[in-house]
Amino acid sequence: MKVGRNLQSIIIASVLFVGVVVFGSVVIYPSFTQMIRKKQELDKKQEEVDNVSKTIVKGMTQFKKEFEDLEKEYENLTEKLPLKNSFPELLNQISRQTEALPVEVIAINRLQEKEDAQLNVVRVPVIIDLITDYKTLGNYLKSLEDIEIAVTIRRLVIIKDEKNLVPPRLRVNLELETYVSLVE
Repeated sequence: MKVGRNLQSIIIASVLFVGVVVFGSVVIYPSFTQMIRKKQELDKKQEEVDNVSKTIVKGMTQFKKEFEDLEKEYENLTEKLPLKNSFPELLNQISRQTEALPVEVIAINRLQEKEDAQLNVVRVPVIIDLITDYKTLGNYLKSLEDIEIAVTIRRLVIIKDEKNLVPPRLRVNLELETYVSLVE
């Protein structure tokens, strides 16, 4: 009878073992593989978050650098702004640029100032009428770039001077705009 009992114990143990294996393969293994997949998805999402974070940090660093560059450029430009009370010197600098060139200055006129409170400057338009040739005009415009103040060309009108055909001469009407600081 001991053999029957041993057989019965072996059968029960085998059934229990098969039950544990079936339970493990039906319940535990799918949960375990699902847990592994979720961990892989989580790692992938974390990698994406890290990449986005790096991109944002890099973008912010680039933005900060561009902002600092703009600030420096703004400071450099504001350093070129003369004070409002130094306008006569400003006109002298513009007119001195014609002295070294074969330019006949007809007139230099200052127009009505326009205050720009947002930029803290006064825009000062200046009209210059002159007679010259193309090459000298180009040299004059280039020389305006070299003066110590900020100057923009607002309008340029060139008309062939019919009175002076040899050498060809041009009648030029040039509207410049310069800026003076409102901050004293």
